[in-house]
Amino acid sequence: MHTKEEAFQIGTTINQQIPAMTKMQAAARDFVAGNLNPDEGITAPGLMFRVTKMSKPRTFFKIIITLDAGRDLYNVYLVKIARKTYKSSVVEQLDGVYADMLDDIIFNMTS
Repeated sequence: MHTKEEAFQIGTTINQQIPAMTKMQAAARDFVAGNLNPDEGITAPGLMFRVTKMSKPRTFFKIIITLDAGRDLYNVYLVKIARKTYKSSVVEQLDGVYADMLDDIIFNMTS
């Protein structure tokens, strides 16, 4: 288990590795860095943020990126948030992602 400071640094590093244009295109907001323990049962150091797909009707999601410290790779999750109940469920998951792949993966998950 990582300390609070280590987990925050990991999340901050992930955030720095995602280009600003990708964050803008995904309408990313509400960033959380640190030891994540969201409703989906994903417990790891990383970064979480909300995005909106501009489909009809608009759909709300969270992107969760966690560090797989043993392999120095990331795991990326697309989590759907139900409109009325706010319950969430993982709809897409990619494991073993390199930092330079985050841009394309986030763009594809949110478009």
